[in-house]
Amino acid sequence: MRFTSVILALAVAAVVRPAFAGVLSVAGPTPFDPITNTGFKFAGVASVKASGIAIATANKYSDGTLLGSRAIQWSASGTTIEFANLGTSPIGYAEDAVYAANAAGTSAGFARLYVAGQDLGRRAVRWDATGVVTQLDTLSTSDTGVSSAAVYTLNSLGTAAGTAESYISGIDAGSRAVRWDAGTTTITELGNLGTSSSGVTYANVYAINTAGTAAGIAQKYVAGANVGYRAVRWDADATTAIELDGLGTLSDGSGDSRVNTISDAGIIIGYSRKYVNGVALGFRAVRWDPGATAVTELDSLYTGTTGVTFASAAAINDLGTIVGYCRKYAGNTDLGSRPMRWNAGSTTAIELPVLQTNSSGWTDAAASLVNNAGTAVGSAVAFVNDKISDQHALVWLPDNSVIDLNDLNIVSTPAGGTWVLYTVSSMNDDGWIAGAGEFDPDGSGPLARYSRPFVAQLGLGGNWLNTSGNNNAWGHGNNWSTGTPAIQLDATFNAIATYNVLLDKDQSCRNLSISGGHVTLLLGAHALIASHALTIAPGATLTTDGDGALCAASITLGGTPGSWSAKLDLAQAALILRAASPSEKAARLPTLLDQLQCGKATITGITSSSLSPDTTLALADNADLHYTTFRGQVVDDNSLLITQALFGDATLDNKVDALDLNLLAARWQQQTNALWSAGDFTGDGKVDALDLNLLAAHWQSGTSLESALASTGISDFQLSLPLSPIPEPASLGLLLPPLLFCRRRSHF
Repeated sequence: MRFTSVILALAVAAVVRPAFAGVLSVAGPTPFDPITNTGFKFAGVASVKASGIAIATANKYSDGTLLGSRAIQWSASGTTIEFANLGTSPIGYAEDAVYAANAAGTSAGFARLYVAGQDLGRRAVRWDATGVVTQLDTLSTSDTGVSSAAVYTLNSLGTAAGTAESYISGIDAGSRAVRWDAGTTTITELGNLGTSSSGVTYANVYAINTAGTAAGIAQKYVAGANVGYRAVRWDADATTAIELDGLGTLSDGSGDSRVNTISDAGIIIGYSRKYVNGVALGFRAVRWDPGATAVTELDSLYTGTTGVTFASAAAINDLGTIVGYCRKYAGNTDLGSRPMRWNAGSTTAIELPVLQTNSSGWTDAAASLVNNAGTAVGSAVAFVNDKISDQHALVWLPDNSVIDLNDLNIVSTPAGGTWVLYTVSSMNDDGWIAGAGEFDPDGSGPLARYSRPFVAQLGLGGNWLNTSGNNNAWGHGNNWSTGTPAIQLDATFNAIATYNVLLDKDQSCRNLSISGGHVTLLLGAHALIASHALTIAPGATLTTDGDGALCAASITLGGTPGSWSAKLDLAQAALILRAASPSEKAARLPTLLDQLQCGKATITGITSSSLSPDTTLALADNADLHYTTFRGQVVDDNSLLITQALFGDATLDNKVDALDLNLLAARWQQQTNALWSAGDFTGDGKVDALDLNLLAAHWQSGTSLESALASTGISDFQLSLPLSPIPEPASLGLLLPPLLFCRRRSHF
């Protein structure tokens, strides 16, 4: 549980903390049971495997007994699977770790091998999408069959790389950089930068791009003497280790440079110790351009008075934007680390803002990832009463503004418990993130909080960019200027073009604005939910395709009453407007009715292009229907429902039956302000004989009785009710079955 129910003391705030009303749905694997002390607790780096799927290494407990670590996978709904391993000890102990994954569904890392209960060391493994394990070859083993190998990186094609222990005559001679080609278990040893006199050395691959170019580190030996680690590149389909330059060495040749990652363009980034006249000046962020060995130092902004600082380039996107961190100094006073961004092709450092420091101006923050939309994530310490309380995950937009993910309205999946999100360790271009947090299962209750991995879709809205019609999914981050608007910031379509946008699941935003052109939302059975307003500018058109739902708190169309110039074509979808109160709902009705009338008479306003002679576009007040859900979306009595309906189908359930007749009877002879759900099927605000005759003409449409009659060849089945005289409401009620409409229900 959390005991820090105190006011944050922001002694020195670099940026005013913004307020966000959006929802961030955070999903963890199957929760740990603190009563039986059974389940998984987070133990290693989490990674996004695909949209909505994440992997992590977790410690496994059973009745309080630690059974080692396991590789696990879970979805955004919380569904969890435990990956298979290479055996366990006699007491059920195993050691597995997952370090890498790709969008094709492959994961990789290591699993400890047990044979007849005997521990034979770690083996490199792959897991398929369902968790089935494949052991990869190792270089050699000791005399007793022990060895060690692990995959640390995996490219989009499935080529894996990492390190494997090498044994000479059964004696451990250190680790070698290795590669396993996609679809095979065969190991390839990559070159090194020399060995000791006894043949010992160390090398490891940390990153491999789609082309197969690998990057990592290797110990360098000169005449058998170790002169430190060097950044190394191994070209695709080659094994030779290519040493990358560092920022100087000592007089004996000692130096230190490290690789963090490589982009698909072949740019390698990391850090290097800097030497000037034999004096070490700390570490600097560096870049190596594609195919080159020359090093480029990235600006650090801050050094102490002696020129010392510490900086590192942590991540790079496909466009060349780099993020990382740099130590900040005021004179020789260390103010902690700060997140940095270096724009593509530039060495100029841009300090990213933080939300808190202590009263001395100190904090510890870094940017760790950046996607192709330019959104960066990282973390920073949080303070309470000028003391470190937690670590918080942060996101920086392309304009360098900052959001603390913990300032969002975090909703846990499965439901229950609260989160503090500490770090983000993986992010893809669609805005899916994975990381680590602390989970409190019962808030102020007695259960202890614990470390738990999470997955969430971090979207930030912006302008839609893709008018090509290809790769047009709403959830694809590259289609937006700042990423998918999953945390309910604004989504704007401002291209004067005709294009389609695909929803492959329910999506959300804050305000949805169609500023120009013709946008078609391919909803299918899904919903697009704008928590605030839907706005369609003059001359713009929004069309839906499918039988899903378009939800908003309000709608604004360009134009004026009787002369609307914007168009919303619902086709077979539903528009759900969620008012906050009965008075707000009532205030919207006149404009909505005018927009619907305009849509029926002209080609603008609110209309449907898929109407038949037996259907029209209906506006229903859910206060008449009392649905709790409609088209899969939560509604209440303040909701207005607009959708295509059969004449006479007051309940919008695609059939005309006794429930519809009951609703009409309850409002019989209402002379003003009647809506479709009250039985006004003509749209004149009244419930009278004209409406009853429309219902009669379509009686039993869409029902099983209609189908049965059609199979007999009987047609034109309808009630034979004259226009007059019409029964009084009391006698009309006698013709009906017991009233069934006064019950709360859900509608599909």
